[in-house]
Amino acid sequence: MLGQVQAEAQGAAIAILLHDVGHGPFSHALETSIVQDVGHEAVSARVISLSWTPPATGATPSSYVVDVGTTSGSSNLGSFNTGTTATSVSGAVPPGRYFIRLRTRASTLLSAPSNEVVVVVP
Repeated sequence: MLGQVQAEAQGAAIAILLHDVGHGPFSHALETSIVQDVGHEAVSARVISLSWTPPATGATPSSYVVDVGTTSGSSNLGSFNTGTTATSVSGAVPPGRYFIRLRTRASTLLSAPSNEVVVVVP
């Protein structure tokens, strides 16, 4: 019985995540419980996606680190290790202006930061 309940829970989670592909996960729940008077379409519009090209020279990347700050050159919001060699990352962010740089991790080595991009989320 427990296996069936777990399978049903997993199926429900998959259905929720795939419902309205293009919206953020659980965006309908956010619409009425966390974010008042903001439709799930507006919340999903705040999902940003970053993609990049792997470095052509140097050590083979083992993962990438994304530095995010609220001012140029800062990482006061965090440095996030992607934990993978995939060359893209997406996430929902609140409105604001973000300064983003990328660094390559190769084993214990960390590259200098990339050129900075500025992302403005309305």
